[in-house]
Amino acid sequence: MSTEQTMQYANGTAHEKAFRRRTFTPPVDVYENGEEILIVADVPGVAPEQLSVVFENETLTLSAQRTDKGDVRYERSFRVPPTVDTTQVSAEAKNGTVVIHLPKTPRAKPRQIPIRST
Repeated sequence: MSTEQTMQYANGTAHEKAFRRRTFTPPVDVYENGEEILIVADVPGVAPEQLSVVFENETLTLSAQRTDKGDVRYERSFRVPPTVDTTQVSAEAKNGTVVIHLPKTPRAKPRQIPIRST
């Protein structure tokens, strides 16, 4: 091995791996209606079994690992508002697009207030 291949950066990353690793922040669209917040992310070439959606400490993290095109990693995190019912969060993936459903708590949903005539 040459000196260049074994050189370590201050953060512990080996020089030879530093330029091969690629992490991307996937583009997302965020939509909100009266019932839920939707996060739509583009992760091209990623199969559903390569995806991970984790909710922890009021943060939702979407990540994926693609090894067919080298070491490509997607990662994006979102702060989730307290109006989301975190026990009902769901996700679906199809054709390189991930849709994450964040339903609102009943208290956060809009409701019609009846008006009485006096």
